[in-house]
Amino acid sequence: MTSSVSLLITLLLCLEICYAQRLVRQCSCTELETCLANVDKFLVQCSEQCEKRTPGVNHELIRSCMFSKKYILDGTIVCAKNSFPNLCSKGAPKMLPSRAFLTGLELAMVNDLRKKIDGSGFGSELNNLIARGRKNVKCVYNCVTKKAGCHRNCTLDLPSDNAILQTFKTCAKSSGLQSSTVQELCYCIERAGVR
Repeated sequence: MTSSVSLLITLLLCLEICYAQRLVRQCSCTELETCLANVDKFLVQCSEQCEKRTPGVNHELIRSCMFSKKYILDGTIVCAKNSFPNLCSKGAPKMLPSRAFLTGLELAMVNDLRKKIDGSGFGSELNNLIARGRKNVKCVYNCVTKKAGCHRNCTLDLPSDNAILQTFKTCAKSSGLQSSTVQELCYCIERAGVR
């Protein structure tokens, strides 16, 4: 019994030490603004660089469709930033746990999408589309993150991944994203050769 208790205490101490070592400072608001400007600057370049992951697709058509709806994305980002007032530090930064935002958000989005498509009759087609899209999105994300220099040695003060996703969905709707807009984008992606 004592060895079990001491093992448990040792494990808890190890977890606490590991957790404490993963604390990083909160990004300043200046760093965040620079990051957002750089993302805008490198997004097209990285999208073009990642096109090889989806051969046979008319990427120019997809870009054209996406950029025609850029106002929705821009509005969503402004809304989300306003929804998270403590996202970045305006003064002395806090120390926060390091997080892998893409992994957590990706899982939350995929789970949310799967709930919506289960029983829709289009499950296999949509799962294939999601799988192809994920590879491309990861490629673009990694490229933009590397080139833009975002969140190096700092992190953002954000709620859980599911709360972030819900906020983005609410902000996207208030910025003009409707079912008809999503359908239009899906038709465009299909016309571009994504199947």
